[in-house]
Amino acid sequence: MLLGVDEALGFGTRVIATLEVVAADDLCTEATDRRCLAVDPPALAFAMLAEYRQGPPRA
Repeated sequence: MLLGVDEALGFGTRVIATLEVVAADDLCTEATDRRCLAVDPPALAFAMLAEYRQGPPRA
């Protein structure tokens, strides 16, 4: 999981990570990620929709 979060942030991509992804605690900020429970599909759907509405990251 660390490589996935690390690589995404390295390419300037925002991250949606579950609370179980320990790497996200150290690497992500409110500006670069959203967190949700792995066992909560509605929370994941909400996070994905919120990222979609926010649009692509600005260069």
